[in-house]
Amino acid sequence: YKRLLSSLKLPLSLADTLLDWVDRDEQVMANGAEDIYYIALDHPYRAANQPLNNVSELLLIKGYSEKIVQRLKPFVFTADEKTAVNINTSSSVVLQAVLTGISESQAVTLANSLRVLPMRKMADFKKLPSVKDIAFEEDYLSVSSNYFAINSYVLIDKIQVNLQSIIYRDSNGYIFVRSRHESLDYNYSFLSSEDKKE
Repeated sequence: YKRLLSSLKLPLSLADTLLDWVDRDEQVMANGAEDIYYIALDHPYRAANQPLNNVSELLLIKGYSEKIVQRLKPFVFTADEKTAVNINTSSSVVLQAVLTGISESQAVTLANSLRVLPMRKMADFKKLPSVKDIAFEEDYLSVSSNYFAINSYVLIDKIQVNLQSIIYRDSNGYIFVRSRHESLDYNYSFLSSEDKKE
């Protein structure tokens, strides 16, 4: 996660505050925040002490602004279980995060080549000249996906209604809806110049 933050030029301290938000103890990381920080806010609440239910929950965590969350959204996802990263569909940013020591240019080249010639087995991936000397945790990588995000939106007057559905496909090919998340955006593109001034 810190490599992802670094690639996106975001503060590495966000990793500490996220870890403190999901762990079950009250021990504060070097740049983190536990209940003692959140209950002192003007509108107090406590740390979740459990995995995130949705990416938007990041907004509750110290240091995470709307701008930062929007920057992270294309590259992160929440699930109720450990799931591997599909190397065949990952962006160069994600590949740089999960492959230790790979450069930005190497990650771009690798992502492009995997789009053209996807790997069928992890064994084939490990044989690629571009990654044979790169360290990575194989348990966290895969050549297929079990989770899929379906994003849809509807424009109603000046309001954009967004719906994201997380779909899970099990080993037998059965499909399940794991979660749905709805949000609203005010669509400023529909505003007149006078409205925007307000």
